[in-house]
Amino acid sequence: MSDFKIYYENDANIQLLKSKKLAIIGYGSQGHAHALNLKESGMDVVVGLHAQSKSIEKVKQDGLIVKTVDEAAAWADMIMILAPDQTQKSIYDKSIAHNLKAGKILAFGHGFNIHYSQILPPPDVDVVMIAPKGPGHLVRRTYKEGSGVPCLVCVHQDASGKAFDYGMAWAQGIGGTRAGVIRTTFKDETETDLFGEQAVLCGGVSELIRAGFETLTDAGYPPEISYFECLHELKLIVDLMYEGGINGMNYSVSETAEYGGLLRVPGRYENDFEEVRSGKFAKEWLLENQIGQPHFKGMRAASENHPVEKQRLDLLEKEFASFRQSTNKTDHDSGPSKGCKHSYKNIFNLFMQKEKVVLAYSGGLDTSVIVSWMAEQGYEVYALCLDLGQKIEDLDAIRKKGFTAGAKDVLVENVQEEFVRDYVFPSLMMNAVYEGTYLLGTSLARPLIAKKQIEYAKKIGATAVAHGATGKGNDQVRFEMGYLSLMPDVKIIAPWKIPEFFQKYPGRAELIEYAQQKNIPVKATKSQPWSSDENLMHISFESGMLEDPWVKPLKEMFELSVDPKDAPDAYTEVTLEYEKGVPAALNGKRLKPHQLLDELNTIAGKNGVGLARVYETPGGTVLLAAHRAIESITLTRDVIDLKDSLMPRFSKNVYNGFWFTPEMELIRAMALQSQEPVTGTVRLELYKGMYMSRGVSLRTVCMTKILHQWSGIRDVITAGCQRIYRLNALPYRIYNRIKAKHKIAHEVGEEFSSYRGRGYSISEVSHRSDIFEEVLFETIKDLRTLMAIPDNYHVYEFYYGGAELCANKIPAYIDTGVWAKKAIIEAQKLYNIQIAATSEPTGYDRIPNLNGISLKPGTDYVHITTNNTIYGSQYHQIPDFGGVPVIADMTSDILGREMNVKETGMIYAGAQKNLGISGMSVAIIRDDLLKRIPNNLPTMFDYNSYVKNDSMHNTPNTFAIYVCGKVLKWVMRRGGVKKMVEINRKKAEILYRIIDNSNIYTNRVVKEDRSTMNVPFFLSTPELEAKFLAEAEQRDLLFLKGHKITGGIRASIYNATEMNSVEALAEFMTDFEKRAR
Repeated sequence: MSDFKIYYENDANIQLLKSKKLAIIGYGSQGHAHALNLKESGMDVVVGLHAQSKSIEKVKQDGLIVKTVDEAAAWADMIMILAPDQTQKSIYDKSIAHNLKAGKILAFGHGFNIHYSQILPPPDVDVVMIAPKGPGHLVRRTYKEGSGVPCLVCVHQDASGKAFDYGMAWAQGIGGTRAGVIRTTFKDETETDLFGEQAVLCGGVSELIRAGFETLTDAGYPPEISYFECLHELKLIVDLMYEGGINGMNYSVSETAEYGGLLRVPGRYENDFEEVRSGKFAKEWLLENQIGQPHFKGMRAASENHPVEKQRLDLLEKEFASFRQSTNKTDHDSGPSKGCKHSYKNIFNLFMQKEKVVLAYSGGLDTSVIVSWMAEQGYEVYALCLDLGQKIEDLDAIRKKGFTAGAKDVLVENVQEEFVRDYVFPSLMMNAVYEGTYLLGTSLARPLIAKKQIEYAKKIGATAVAHGATGKGNDQVRFEMGYLSLMPDVKIIAPWKIPEFFQKYPGRAELIEYAQQKNIPVKATKSQPWSSDENLMHISFESGMLEDPWVKPLKEMFELSVDPKDAPDAYTEVTLEYEKGVPAALNGKRLKPHQLLDELNTIAGKNGVGLARVYETPGGTVLLAAHRAIESITLTRDVIDLKDSLMPRFSKNVYNGFWFTPEMELIRAMALQSQEPVTGTVRLELYKGMYMSRGVSLRTVCMTKILHQWSGIRDVITAGCQRIYRLNALPYRIYNRIKAKHKIAHEVGEEFSSYRGRGYSISEVSHRSDIFEEVLFETIKDLRTLMAIPDNYHVYEFYYGGAELCANKIPAYIDTGVWAKKAIIEAQKLYNIQIAATSEPTGYDRIPNLNGISLKPGTDYVHITTNNTIYGSQYHQIPDFGGVPVIADMTSDILGREMNVKETGMIYAGAQKNLGISGMSVAIIRDDLLKRIPNNLPTMFDYNSYVKNDSMHNTPNTFAIYVCGKVLKWVMRRGGVKKMVEINRKKAEILYRIIDNSNIYTNRVVKEDRSTMNVPFFLSTPELEAKFLAEAEQRDLLFLKGHKITGGIRASIYNATEMNSVEALAEFMTDFEKRAR
């Protein structure tokens, strides 16, 4: 390129972006670096992510604003897409294209999708690329160090005339102009980048190394020597090339090596380059992604398991062990023969300098010295310091101290909310106290630190983690159990267990002296030789004079609490509001978990609460007392007893570092479920180190009724805290307390005032809005999945009224009870129908015998009602009428029975039993039947109108459809229709077994036709039935009275009826019969 130029700081004008709103789509390695660098350069930046992205919390923790991709694209003036190449097109088409208005700027970090025409921006926007020539963590680190990574900038469209200037301003904002910027084109960047990756950097070099290693080992040479010659020394050659080019490298090596290299130069890779230039590679890569990357994943697995990789890890272990054994030598350069390129020490350092280690770094004396010591051993140390709420250290000072000590990078991450939410509060749910006094403040922090170390290690490709725990305490176990649970093959470095470290630094005095020599600032002094560990839960003190248990702690040690005798001489009242066992508000103010604990620490500390010899736990002590108080009112004695019996085991597991174990997952899940009723307010008084519960107010609301009519909520009934077994359809079973993630009422209740956090209800949005259409189509999709509905069947939801609206066109009917009879009456208004079979003569106690049934010639359809709620009979197989389509009313057993949709021509069902709430219905109809519908029907009765308009011929019942969608998700979580059938059969068997073995209960339906949805039965006299119903109601067994047509008792056990409800009824029936004899 004749006009080649490298641009620097003076060539860019970052002020061009000061007035712009910048959106970064994606928060991976590059997205993270761009966003934080631009923010710290003073830019107005947001990050765009899809709603389920796992990076959302990370973005928030980093202090950035996160929006959906659609929202970010609409908001921004300049949009940078930093998602993976293979996903950019779908993101652009779905969320960005329609937000690109004239004058906006679209930016990329790589030219793939523009160059290969996957993305075609409109002509009135600028299209630029800013491509740092290094990974994101390097872009971020060099920016923080005051330098940067070189960048490429190019322009595809220049609608404004300033596109290149905007690209340069962006490069300046991320630090690129500090190192230099080269102007290029999308074509050149894309093709050279892909070719370089494939033929040289990632493909060519890797394959060359493998081939050389295999050639030597196949010929019988030792794998250790083969590894050195084919891979390890490549680092030396690359460094020489980087410093002086190929000529400089040739100048530095022996003439023998130079001659051999010139003689064995490989080809020019013409075929590889042509595949890139022609676009063949791009097409193959896109196709590979469309089919799930099978070839790519297979090649990746083969590469990861290649012997050369295993050999590298083996050699690292051997070299480190050898180094440790030889540290008593004064001259590490003695040993290798004269003329060898590298002494033992140099070879060791070459191995170890690139072995990345993530150290749990507190900024205290021990870990600061460990950073420096490990750096001296050749490790590349990444110091990870987590902000757990500690106030006794300046986190900025910790960062500077880490770099001073020799860390390659120092990452400080705020994890206060995660710590309190996911570790402290679950522990308090279990009322965990170790050995009667210790609330596990330090122990709870260790698994989180270990988890973050492993996450960071995986992110940067580190092979080892390290901690500063001594070899005599429990912290070493907590860290190492966490590491190995989350990354079983990780290498663990614990300097306090390495003789050459602890022999050199036998005590704190030696550590302090070393730190002073290295100019590492530390808080500890020889005259004040104790260390502290602080987080939002507590502060603990140890070491030095505190090793003697008789020594009284000094007053000036304590940070969070005052001496009780110095506390105010007056009561301080505190109120804590709990929601399902979780503290949600303090003194009437709703706070995030970490904010609540922080504020409570201040209040309790001022009153001298939570002070022990070597612990300060002010807020945690009050929370424990409050939680105990509210549990004593909201939990049963047996539940409290069970939790208390597991508490010591839970506490011991936390203390010993067993957080990430199956046993602890089980206990935490049990604790979480136990907290369902733990909702209310606790009042306490604090006084000079004491804390007293002064009252508990409960506000547990059980939603027993969501809707009365389709048009909206009419009534929400407060049922207090009583446990009620409700044997009826889903709308009347909302109360049942199961886990929140499985509880439809809980989800609906939370979203009724603010659907998915939008500030409005789903019942308020237009049925033509994107929001509702998403709900509708997802509900239909889920119903198709659950029922395995074939593609040649249409599903339409959800027309007004109940199932009777569907039943008006069927010329042949099977009469099995009231609902079949109602359908017959409606159809007779339009057609001369035939009743092909009936069980009315036997009192509807069975499904009619359909063997040999005779249908009139030309019969178009046969209508059946699959389950008969009043009489309790049910078709257990869909009958075959010799090819005549079956129309099935499945209102009361849809999703609750085995069903092959192909056996029917049409299915329809009201929602109120197993699909949701009353006021809507669903229909499933085969394509060929739609063609038979007469053209002269009113539009509301023409199924084609619903199909044609995607179930929105007119305004549908949006809220009922929304609830139906929740129910379908619930069925999926329970294991689908197959699991529901299994459960329903077991429930029915429990009741039928009692009835069949009883002297006072009878069921009138023949056994082979009994329903699994409705179990009617009768007692010997009306007086006994009345007594049964009255006593059942006293036991909170409701809605058992039979239909007015039949009388008796009826247990409706639809999908939502839990097994414990049925078991409670069975227990009562058994007990009642014993007393009635």
